[in-house]
Amino acid sequence: MNILKTVSNKKGFTMLELLWVIVIIGFLTAMIAPRLGGVSEKAEAKVNEANLKDTKKCVETFQQDFSGDLPDRLINLMLADDDGIAGAAGDCVKPKVEDVTNDVMESISYDFNIRCLLTEHTLNGDEANELQAMGINEVLSWNHPDDPDYDPATHFNRFDRVDVAAGVVVLMIGGGAADATADITPDPGFDGLGEDIGNPEWLYRIVLGIGPDCGMVIEYYIEAAPLCPAGLDNRKYYYNYYSIVLPRLSATLDRFGSLTFDDDDGDGYRDFDVIDRDDTASGQIKRIRLKEMTASQFDIVNATGHGRQEDVKFWRLYDDGDGL
Repeated sequence: MNILKTVSNKKGFTMLELLWVIVIIGFLTAMIAPRLGGVSEKAEAKVNEANLKDTKKCVETFQQDFSGDLPDRLINLMLADDDGIAGAAGDCVKPKVEDVTNDVMESISYDFNIRCLLTEHTLNGDEANELQAMGINEVLSWNHPDDPDYDPATHFNRFDRVDVAAGVVVLMIGGGAADATADITPDPGFDGLGEDIGNPEWLYRIVLGIGPDCGMVIEYYIEAAPLCPAGLDNRKYYYNYYSIVLPRLSATLDRFGSLTFDDDDGDGYRDFDVIDRDDTASGQIKRIRLKEMTASQFDIVNATGHGRQEDVKFWRLYDDGDGL
C-alpha cells in the first residue's frame, strides 16, 4: 500500500466551505450570546439579592451578640488628612466626572452617587455621641491611592483609622452640613418638587462601608467583606463593597433648620410624598416621615446604590397641593 499516494489524494475543505462554516458559527453565536447575557444578568441579580439579605442577617446577628451595637471600623467614603478629617470641601470620593457610563476610573460608581445623592456632612458632637452609642467609635477612611484627590503628602494610607468625633466628615444621603455648627442643606439634586431619589426612606442617613477590617470580619461573623457582582464586571470604580445605611439620628433631625419639608398631617414629623417617577399619573404614592430611628433600623446598599425590595427604579417628589 502506497501511504504517500493515499495522503496526497485526500481532499481538504475548500475556501467556500470554510466560509460557510464561519458564517454558521457567527449566526449561532449571535443567537445564543444575548440569551447567555440574560442568564448572566439574572445570576448577578440573584447573587446581589442574596448578598444584601445575608449581609443584613449577619449585622443583625452581630447586634444580638453585642447588646444591639452595630459593627465598628466601617469604611468612611472620604479622604482623610493627617487629622483624620476631610481636608477641604470637595475632598471626597464622590465621582467628579458625571459620566453614567463609568468610562473614567473613579473611587465609587456614578450610579451609587446619583441614586443616593451622596453629600458631604460634618458631624457635630451630638451626632458623634449617638454613633458611639451605637458601637461606632472608629471609621476607616477610604484613601485610595489612585483617587484623583489623593495626596500622599497630606493623606494617610488607605483604611487608616479615624476616631468618630465632631468635625469628622462623612457621606449622608440627600443633604449635609458644611461644618459642625451648620444646619443641613439639601443636595442640589434634591431641593425641590420634581427631583428624583432612588430610595427616599434613606434620606438624611449616613452611609458607611463594610470592608475587610470591619468588626464583623474581625469577630468572624463573616469570613470576608462581600463584594458586589456588578463591580466585578465593571471595573471602572474602586469601591465595590456593600455598605450600611445607618439609622437616621435624633441629632441629625435637630440640624434640619430651613429644610422645606413640613408637617402636613400634624403627626409631629416633617414629611413629604414621593411617586413612581415612571408613572406619575396613577403610580404608587408613598409618604416619608423624617423621624429618628433605632439602631436596628438599618439597611444594606450595594456599590451601585441599590438595596433590597425596591419596587420602583426612581421616586419623584410629589405635590398633592400642600407643597412639601
